[in-house]
Amino acid sequence: MKFNADNHIHIALPEKEMTDEQIKARLTAYKDAGVTFLRDGGDKYGVSIRAKKIAADLGIKYVTPAFPIFKEGHYGAFIGKSFEDFDGFKILIDEAIEAGADFIKLMASGIADFNNYGLLLDGKEKYAVVEIEKITVPVPSHDDDDHDHEHDHDEDDHDHEHDHDDDEHEHNELEGHNFSASVYKKDETAIEPELLKNMVEYVHSKGLSVMCHVNGAANIKSAIEAGVDTIEHGLYMDEECAGMLAESDIVWVPTVAPVAALVGNDDIKQDVLKQILTEHVKMINRVWYLGGMIALGTDAGCKGAEHAEAIESEYNYLKAAINDQEFDDHLKMSLAQIEWKFSK
Repeated sequence: MKFNADNHIHIALPEKEMTDEQIKARLTAYKDAGVTFLRDGGDKYGVSIRAKKIAADLGIKYVTPAFPIFKEGHYGAFIGKSFEDFDGFKILIDEAIEAGADFIKLMASGIADFNNYGLLLDGKEKYAVVEIEKITVPVPSHDDDDHDHEHDHDEDDHDHEHDHDDDEHEHNELEGHNFSASVYKKDETAIEPELLKNMVEYVHSKGLSVMCHVNGAANIKSAIEAGVDTIEHGLYMDEECAGMLAESDIVWVPTVAPVAALVGNDDIKQDVLKQILTEHVKMINRVWYLGGMIALGTDAGCKGAEHAEAIESEYNYLKAAINDQEFDDHLKMSLAQIEWKFSK
């Protein structure tokens, strides 16, 4: 099955700057694939705003935040616009509304470092969001079938300093081992919880919904408590977050496709990627089991998530993670929720 909607795309990527002809060609590919609804994550180049008008002519319902909004010094500079304080944030909201935004996209964390388990890349900083507690039996070495091998690690390569405190945490890179459990630390968040809550409340007061890019358990919890309307990505989610999501009407868009596309990439540490991907899929299953809402979004435009084509891959990943005969009906339900909340 190929689903008829994508709840997270970036029409402007990877090119960033696009002509109307290029936009139309990309949207036509979606139309030919049977897609009738697209929710863009926005861009600072004005492409998604132009795409909205072109999509209407093609019979595609298309919504956009105009541009993502991020806190100065944090992740988002390549695609969004930044603010330094709450007054600056309100100015950006007015700018987005004037540009024709259907909703607001907030960047509340960095992105995963797929070469270092438990780290987020956020601006010029790296933030540790998990601490490895234990490992299971290692994969036997080809050099010695009778003994398990312990792998030494270099402390200098695996100590990471937090931006908000002086604690250092070792992240052991143990080749050939499978991790069985992780302890999710309650670290400081990328955006202060009180500020994020005020931001979300302000957007809601303007009659708009909030799409929130966020990774890391502490950041996700803060976003849920702030009352965002959708969680995008959600890597390094934990059980507490899953329970909170299930008790809310927030929709989670896990965007598995661009992560899974990194499998086999020689530039990525595959053991780290496997751990991140495995935990992500487990949390999708967990949120579903607890009664939370999950929607299909591909992050199309990112490497490995091709426009129009990634929908089928994302559907298959979610279907495999959930494995429930009611899944198709659930996707339609979560789509209806997003269409209702994110359309003016």
